Amino acid sequence: MYTCMAEFNVTGCNNTNDPSTATYDYQEDSDVFSVIVDFPPVLVTISKERDDTLYAGTPFFIKCDILLNPMVSIPVTVTNQWTRDGTNVPMGSSDATITEGLNMIDALNYNATLMFYPLDNADDSGMYTCNIEVTAPNSYMFFTNTSASANISITVYATPSPVVEINLVTMGIAEPGEEYMLNCTVTVVDRLIVSPVITWTKRSANNVISVPLVLMNISNVKSSLYLNFSSLNTSDAGLYTCEASIN
Repeated sequence: MYTCMAEFNVTGCNNTNDPSTATYDYQEDSDVFSVIVDFPPVLVTISKERDDTLYAGTPFFIKCDILLNPMVSIPVTVTNQWTRDGTNVPMGSSDATITEGLNMIDALNYNATLMFYPLDNADDSGMYTCNIEVTAPNSYMFFTNTSASANISITVYATPSPVVEINLVTMGIAEPGEEYMLNCTVTVVDRLIVSPVITWTKRSANNVISVPLVLMNISNVKSSLYLNFSSLNTSDAGLYTCEASIN
């Protein structure tokens, strides 16, 4: 806020040479001008983790990068709000698989990330917008806040039947009384966030029985199930089958 002030001092005389008879007058006036300063434009760009087909059940994220103008030399606050088709996300417990984060890289660079772990079915499809607002402290009352946004569209498809690869490894020939082990390793393709359920069954004399699990090592991508015989005997003979299922 700028104030312009003017003062007027007027001295009069009565055409005599006596200064004591002079007259004086004083006036002042002012006017106020407010200069509103706009923030320089903010650059917001948006990108997605990958451009391939998106399936439900896979992890995914959208990121927007925020670049402030180098002319901004005062402290500012940067906030963001994600929307999907105009509605704020995430929306509490109904979007439990969606999380967001805003990171300050330096005084001029920020990024905001919307993470899906995992993507839902078509519920997550839509137009996502990263809305950014830059505000000055209250003490800078003659600065106008600025905002910017960028959007991107994604389509999520129903999960296809995953490809499951099973690899069986045996220790070769063993004699009764010796230790023996069968190893079944299952690989799930297509980046699904699932762990297969692996079971061993034994077929002998037309009977199929479940085999107790001895050692299981599970990860998101590969699962290995070891069937260990500490001491083989003739009753262990039979046809062993490794089966994998995904829910």
